[in-house]
Amino acid sequence: TAVGLYLTPRGAKGRVPLVISMHGGGGSPEIATYRGGSNYHDMVRGGLRRGYAVWAPTHLFRAEGYPQDIRQQTDQRLRLVGTTLMAVEAAKITRSLDVLLQRPEIDPKRVAMVGLSYGGFYALITPALDERIQTVVSSCYFGVQEYRYEKDEASVPGDFRTPVRFSLFTDDVVAALICPRPLEIQAGKTDQPTHREKGRELAPKVADYYARLNQSSRFRFVVFEGGHEFWDTTAWEWVSRHL
Repeated sequence: TAVGLYLTPRGAKGRVPLVISMHGGGGSPEIATYRGGSNYHDMVRGGLRRGYAVWAPTHLFRAEGYPQDIRQQTDQRLRLVGTTLMAVEAAKITRSLDVLLQRPEIDPKRVAMVGLSYGGFYALITPALDERIQTVVSSCYFGVQEYRYEKDEASVPGDFRTPVRFSLFTDDVVAALICPRPLEIQAGKTDQPTHREKGRELAPKVADYYARLNQSSRFRFVVFEGGHEFWDTTAWEWVSRHL
């Protein structure tokens, strides 16, 4: 079951593009939409103003009446059955697209995804998995996450006695799975260094992926004058240009 806000522009005629707008760990679809949008600014409403439909899903970071570490507890339980909360939440977005792209008001060939912070993380991994998402803006998370995958073919899933070898990869590899689709990565100049400096290091590698395909104009790394926030100025110009 996927829960969130689905908004369509008033007076729209014919099919319109769809933007998936993903909140971060400290937010929700409602926080990102109402009362000025907090540090999300126009991450939700900006799509509506440009005539796009917007799907703003809810991900599990906190829940009223549940422990503060409900996300960690849920992830631990999912790992016992061979998956993760990250995988489930990414799958919920792709399954939501299965439904939304059948709606008569949506143009299924014009889909974008934007996200801030943890939402910026999902704005990287979900398009890497789902090629229906054609344009991406990931804000204030690129380079924060590192991933490990099982490499030892002799290991048996679930058997903790079997030695397992792991290999590390970083966000530039995830971005390679999005290439050559348009990708903007944002970082705030006054944000925490952990949300910016590794991204500076990895961005040239991503730029090279696009350059090899003669698609350099489809990637940019933006360090904007701000902190941990969604930078509307470049984001919506990017989406409008490529969607």
